[in-house]
Amino acid sequence: MRVGDGLLSCTDRVEVASSFDLDDRKITLIDTPGFDDTNMSDADILNMIAMFLTTLLVFEFSNGCDECLTFLKVRTRGMS
Repeated sequence: MRVGDGLLSCTDRVEVASSFDLDDRKITLIDTPGFDDTNMSDADILNMIAMFLTTLLVFEFSNGCDECLTFLKVRTRGMS
C-alpha cells in the first residue's frame, strides 16, 4: 500500500493488505480512498466501497464477518 506524504490523495482504489492472526482471529486491513478526496467525489468513493464490500461478503466472507471497524480522520477546522 502506498503512503502519501503531502496534501494530495494517493489512495485511488480499494487495497487489501495480507491477513494476519491476532488472538486466534484472522485480521484483514482494507484501505480505501477517504472522503473529501482531492480526485473523486464522496459519492464515487462510497459507491466504490459498497461494491467492494458486496463482492467481499459474497466471495470471501460467505460464512460471515465478526466485526467491521471504520477509521475516519477528524479535521479540526477553525479550532484553536
